[in-house]
Amino acid sequence: MIYGTFRLPNHATVRVNRIEKDRSSRTVAEIFLGETFINAEIVRTGHAWHYQRYSGNCPNRSAIAEAAEENQLTGTPPWEFRKGN
Repeated sequence: MIYGTFRLPNHATVRVNRIEKDRSSRTVAEIFLGETFINAEIVRTGHAWHYQRYSGNCPNRSAIAEAAEENQLTGTPPWEFRKGN
C-alpha cells in the first residue's frame, strides 16, 4: 500500500510504502527516493541494522538482507542491548 508520494524541491520523488504497524504502533514502511531503496542504503552504509523481526512482510526484504551482509556491522544489535538492560 502506498502511504504517500512526495515531491522534493529538487523535483525528486519520495515514495513511502506502508507495510504494517509494529507492536508499538509505529509504521513499518519501505522508502524510495526516486528508484533508490533507502531502507537498504541506510543498512548498507552502517546507519541502521536489519531488524528481521519486522521485515518479514516487506516486499524488498531480500535487498535489506543483502545490504546487511555487505555491511557486517559490529557491536551489539539494539534489540540484544535492550534485552540485557
